Amino acid sequence: MGLLPEKYVFILRHQHATHIARLHAGASGASSALAVSAAQDIQDLYNSAGGKITVNGASYTVKFEVRGHALESKGITGEFRTAGKIFTNSDPRNNFFRVENQTSSSGGESFSRRSGNDGMLNYSEISKRGSTTEAHEIGHGLGLRHNNESDYSSLIKGKPDLMDNRNDRVQEKYRSKYALPDGSLNLDKREVSQKNIDDIFTPDVINSLEKNGKAAIGTTTNTYYAPNGQGFNKK
Repeated sequence: MGLLPEKYVFILRHQHATHIARLHAGASGASSALAVSAAQDIQDLYNSAGGKITVNGASYTVKFEVRGHALESKGITGEFRTAGKIFTNSDPRNNFFRVENQTSSSGGESFSRRSGNDGMLNYSEISKRGSTTEAHEIGHGLGLRHNNESDYSSLIKGKPDLMDNRNDRVQEKYRSKYALPDGSLNLDKREVSQKNIDDIFTPDVINSLEKNGKAAIGTTTNTYYAPNGQGFNKK
């Protein structure tokens, strides 16, 4: 896997708009195997969409290349080393997630920073191959919002996609494939849609690709999350 010039997360090459990223997972719920599996889930889900963009009149297929790495987080020394790596990172291709059995969100669920590169993942939500939570959280880092930000039990408009939420209700005609028995969204069935791809490639991103052949999205927020979920940034 080749590397992009630092600070660029998409580059045009060989008829592809390629996103290269690294998923760094640490803490009690993390392991090398889990980091690799989570990265593969992200890559597979985005690539399964076969998403397309148009740059300077030419069509490009969006391609994700994601690699997973485990961070040392055992004991105080391990935590300090992990925090140091996060605080000194200047490459937005690096995404840092603490993996625990519970997170600091109100429901103990996974979360991330929109247009950032960090967050927390609930082990139970990502431990199974084919889960979609990792891709959902990475989507936030690429600028994606929830399809409904105000009501997390709303009726999904049309076919569900990656940025719909737990407890969102699925329309009757899509329930057999995408819903749990109670009619709410089955998170394991979320798919990346062309709309998700279009929302990542905003006019500013397309403009950068047209001018430079590469584009940056988001920033290095570099927050270290302690075991209790409290976030710290280097001062």
